[in-house]
Amino acid sequence: MKKIDSNILTQLYILYDILAKLAPLHSYVNWYMPKEFGTYTNSIGSLISTNLFTAVLVLVIVFLIATIFRLKKEIRSVDKPKPKTRCERYQRSVK
Repeated sequence: MKKIDSNILTQLYILYDILAKLAPLHSYVNWYMPKEFGTYTNSIGSLISTNLFTAVLVLVIVFLIATIFRLKKEIRSVDKPKPKTRCERYQRSVK
């Protein structure tokens, strides 16, 4: 779990750094270039409202969920010893 938590926290820190560093630029453009900022916000709004954006977002979410489950499975399998007999392998595969 620690590996998953550290990966997620690292990604959140990266996103926070990007947003924190872009905030002054965003404010500058909003204050000094209101027409361009309006065009910018309209284009982002139209991008978000398209079906393609929704489909890409769903694929990204599915990928992230699959990655988390895979990492959880790897961590669980590291904790357990390898099964030696056929019976142990069967019991492990049933669970």
